[in-house]
Amino acid sequence: MMGISVLAVVLAAMKAASAEWHDTYALVKLYEQTDGKKWRHSRHWLSGNACANKWRGVVCNREQRVTELDLDNNRLTGTLPPQIWGQLDGLTLLDLDSMRTISGTIPPTMAKAVNMSQLDLDTTRISGTIPADFGTLTKLKRLALHQSRLSGTLPISISSLSAMNELKIYESY
Repeated sequence: MMGISVLAVVLAAMKAASAEWHDTYALVKLYEQTDGKKWRHSRHWLSGNACANKWRGVVCNREQRVTELDLDNNRLTGTLPPQIWGQLDGLTLLDLDSMRTISGTIPPTMAKAVNMSQLDLDTTRISGTIPADFGTLTKLKRLALHQSRLSGTLPISISSLSAMNELKIYESY
């Protein structure tokens, strides 16, 4: 009986460590795809585990999972990798505003970020339409997409976001 509980603890620890590195991998992809060497602030980035080494702009919870990514006005260039949405499933805040050099679209994998409460992609070159699956982000309180290059109509699913208290979409062209 004692052997089973030890095995359960070991398996739980392995799963937690795997999740931590899963998050770090997604952040490494972000760094690589957005020309991280030229960021204004990249202290500790690429040095070991993102949470353990306190990468600048990264906030983690007690389980060492990434919960916030605040890299606003940090000279990111390029497109956001899909891993940001699909692998950082504990992400509650993503702030990449004031980065006119960020482009691309908001991918359908964004729907996997179900814990997101604040999404700031304003003053970027994000283009395309707002994905129809936005309704899956039921914890979303703030959505700032103004001064971007988004087009089209708002998806009807946005109306189901009952936690939303701030929506900024003006001057999108």
